[in-house]
Amino acid sequence: MARKSRKYWDEKEAKVVEKIYSTAVYARLSVEDNEDEGSITTQVELIREYIDNHIELNYTDVYIDNGYTGTNFERPEFTRLIQDTRKGKINCIVVKDMSRFGRNYIEAGYYIETVFPFLGVRLIAINDNFDSNRKSDMDSLMLPIKNMINMMYAKDISKKVWIALQQKKKNGYSVGNTIPFGYIRNAETRRNEIDSQTSFYVYMMFQWKLMGISVNEIRKRLDMLSVPTPRKRKQGKGWSNSTIGLILRNRVYIGDTVSNKTDKALYRGREKTILTKDRWIITENTHEAIIAKDDFDRVQDILKEQKTGFHTEHKKAVRAKYDMRGFVFCAECGSAMLYECKTGIGNYICRNKKTAGICKKNYINEKLLLMYVINQINTAVSELYDKDRLFKNRLNEINRNIFCLIKERRLLKEKKRKLYEGHAAGEYGIEDYKDKKNIYLMKDEQIKNRLADEREQLLLIEQKRKILRICFNELEAVSENMDLNDEFIKKYIKRIEVGRDKRINVMFGFYDILENITINKEAHVI
Repeated sequence: MARKSRKYWDEKEAKVVEKIYSTAVYARLSVEDNEDEGSITTQVELIREYIDNHIELNYTDVYIDNGYTGTNFERPEFTRLIQDTRKGKINCIVVKDMSRFGRNYIEAGYYIETVFPFLGVRLIAINDNFDSNRKSDMDSLMLPIKNMINMMYAKDISKKVWIALQQKKKNGYSVGNTIPFGYIRNAETRRNEIDSQTSFYVYMMFQWKLMGISVNEIRKRLDMLSVPTPRKRKQGKGWSNSTIGLILRNRVYIGDTVSNKTDKALYRGREKTILTKDRWIITENTHEAIIAKDDFDRVQDILKEQKTGFHTEHKKAVRAKYDMRGFVFCAECGSAMLYECKTGIGNYICRNKKTAGICKKNYINEKLLLMYVINQINTAVSELYDKDRLFKNRLNEINRNIFCLIKERRLLKEKKRKLYEGHAAGEYGIEDYKDKKNIYLMKDEQIKNRLADEREQLLLIEQKRKILRICFNELEAVSENMDLNDEFIKKYIKRIEVGRDKRINVMFGFYDILENITINKEAHVI
């Protein structure tokens, strides 16, 4: 239970303490830091000792992000910390130094100079001797400089780590954290070694496939045998067809190491990207094989033969999940298209095929329509991805503007103070003083209005981006699994228009949500 606020005498600081702060410990360790995990414990112990030695600080909770980069603030425990500050649970944060808080000087400055003052949150960085309650610390030019140095240091470390990882990939070492099912990872050699408990099931998957057993049937057999999944999902959720398919196509089981499927280089300003197969690094015979190469190649041939459109069973399953009736319209006359199924083949046909000559031959097979819809969903996923990057760039731009406007307002405040001191010292007459003061007040009002506009834009774009991310994730899931269902159709598709030339146009509902935002709004000149 938090202590009630009352006056205390702080012997160390030799002053009366009038406020007790609900204080959080925040510690972070990046995978790119050249430190072991014990340094997290060291950070926490250092901060706890600091809190114990300051009577106005009341320890409330600890937040630890282990293995998360400081170049952005998308960290689970940091997010929880901010949520707790908004709820009023925390009003003081103590970190070892500014680099543990964050290495991105723009975003760090935004939190320190905008978010925390607004929430009434105090920030203390022990090794940097920084305390946001001290006006001199907040006014010091060293704060943004230190944050900039931290970001430059992070980029330098990232470059060195990236170069080292590329060399390890070429040498056939396993550099990722994911260990293939059927193997264990030797901590010293970083090589895959056969796991006696799970490798048998990998062998059986390939043998079953060579016997002509479908992936769906393999999944049922694994679940019946209660075989643990690669990610050891919650009880009641077993294997998936997609996971089995990935195993059957993975060259790791013939002793090869495949790496460089994705790339992430902070020092180039590049986020995680998926690389095409021609850029993969394949090193042969790096570890003991579970599957003979001949068997592996035969399974690949079987999978290629089956990859001619939808499998018959899959088609039936998909057909049972979705119904596009009521959403399909004739592009020629605008009428709804009727669904007819004869001899097991479903078609959408214009209801005016007998009365309007132009629509006489306007029909489309439901399976062909499904393929077209999936293709347009793929296009929409790409568009949403590009739009999301624009949102992110715009957010960064607005944060920079806010940061600069706050600085400008602070400088203006300092000018007003010096003007008053000059007037008091007789350097300015009363009229001259009033004129200059009014100019400063007008400029300050202009900056306040610009800050309000930027913050309004920031909130709007954050809300839109959140909606966009939800749309993107759900469309991507349908695109990858080709799993069109009634719920998705009702939620995201407004109308599907089909022309006589079999050209279709899918009108998605989520565009209405996003179209009103101006992403490329002209930035204020600072």
